Amino acid sequence: MSSSFLDAVKERIIVFDGAMGSNIQNHDLSPDDFEGKDGCNELLVATRPDVIESIHSSFFQVGCDVVETNTFGSTPIMLGEYDIADRAYVLETGRVILGDRSAALRQREEVRRAYLGH
Repeated sequence: MSSSFLDAVKERIIVFDGAMGSNIQNHDLSPDDFEGKDGCNELLVATRPDVIESIHSSFFQVGCDVVETNTFGSTPIMLGEYDIADRAYVLETGRVILGDRSAALRQREEVRRAYLGH
């Protein structure tokens, strides 16, 4: 992380986002949004990036400093349960792009916004 983030940690509490999965469930998504793979939220980066960006934006809007990149189950092992292990790299790259774009759109002079994969 950049020194500006470390400086901010020394000066104040850094607020991370809430539950990505729960927020995904608040959207009216269809089986097509999951390519028929019910519960594979990781696919939304490819099929519904607007939903993921909207969730990131809502967290930043209420004052979060850091958002997650929706990568909880993006390992080849986890994606293998849906027979899409071969898409792990592409989906992960998409998450990074979405997270970075969401953070960049919400920059404030006094606080640099960030995203974090977990």
